[in-house]
Amino acid sequence: MTNGSEININKTGTRLILRPGIIDSNEGLPIEHDCDLERSITYFLECVLILGIFGKTTLNLTLNGNTDDSLDQSIDSFKSVMIHLLDQFGAGNTLNLKVKKRGYAPLGGGVVVINQAYAKKLESISLIDEGKIKKVRGLVTSAKVSPQLTTRVVDKLREIFNDYIPDVWIHTDHYKKGQCGEQPGYAVSLIAETTTGMFLTKDFNFGNKKEFILPEDLGQRCAYAMLDEI
Repeated sequence: MTNGSEININKTGTRLILRPGIIDSNEGLPIEHDCDLERSITYFLECVLILGIFGKTTLNLTLNGNTDDSLDQSIDSFKSVMIHLLDQFGAGNTLNLKVKKRGYAPLGGGVVVINQAYAKKLESISLIDEGKIKKVRGLVTSAKVSPQLTTRVVDKLREIFNDYIPDVWIHTDHYKKGQCGEQPGYAVSLIAETTTGMFLTKDFNFGNKKEFILPEDLGQRCAYAMLDEI
């Protein structure tokens, strides 16, 4: 993404000196990177997309790895929040992010394609008033498991959220063979939007869980965690 950067690590590996170069986004040419499977793709995107705003050309990037894990924000929540945040700064139309393949931790296999134009201008914003929750949106994804499991999770989520707010929409997305990596599993992405345009998110990935959890218990756990976040 940069041209002219210098990175020096000392012999003991305890000191790193970085002299950054110009953010040229590889002159608009495609970039492909295999992300370490210890972390999700969003771990890398948190830094990459902030740099891409100030690039000289459009960033065309393909990242391979985990789209959902138990450490980082899911790619679905990240996409919604990042586009919304950039929109607040007047740069919402600069980012196009697509999930080509779903990949659950720890085996990965996910593919995310990013096309990001540089921002010509950024507006100043004020994020002070959190506001009240006005709606809840969610997405339950699954791969190589029964689609009925995700339906049961959604039913439990709606049952709990509807005690607090009527505007609740939670969708399901089942990935077939060829659309996902080797790891079977399912993940939940929840987003609560406030009256002042704030987003609160909570994510769950159950691709690498040895113990069996009933879908109803899973939905209850996810809903209570989202309420706790609020």
